[in-house]
Amino acid sequence: MPDERILSVHENKRNGQTSMRRSVVSRTDKKGENNMIRTQLRSDFCGEEHGPYALGVKMGNLVFTTQIGTDKSGEMVAGGIKEQTKALMENAKAVLTAAGADFSMVGKVTIYIKDINMIPDMNSVYKEYFTEGDYPARCCTQCVDMVDGCLVEMEFVAVI
Repeated sequence: MPDERILSVHENKRNGQTSMRRSVVSRTDKKGENNMIRTQLRSDFCGEEHGPYALGVKMGNLVFTTQIGTDKSGEMVAGGIKEQTKALMENAKAVLTAAGADFSMVGKVTIYIKDINMIPDMNSVYKEYFTEGDYPARCCTQCVDMVDGCLVEMEFVAVI
């Protein structure tokens, strides 16, 4: 039986039944190898984190990163939705590269955009980073109250 170090356990009591959800920090397989270590990903291209978050995280064969259109100093890039989309895609590319991944390994993207009418301009930049017809699954939702000056934010999940 694998050995697990549990970060937290959550109980959910509904209709008289209790269900538990475990958050696993690391898991040791039958051979005693730790295959679920959370590794913080960094890239000189993106600069340092400017808050209590990671630029990216690798756990097992999964890579997670969330990006906005900032430069290395953490400031929003000048311009509009196209410029911010390009900057965040370049930031995501740098984090994916640090994990040994690329956009062809991205399986899911979640997009938060300030104005739904900006989607065509965002798409014109976004699609340049993927092979036509081989796009990841995607959810795009309007989020009107974003960090000052932020027009778009994207979460990427890749499998390596």
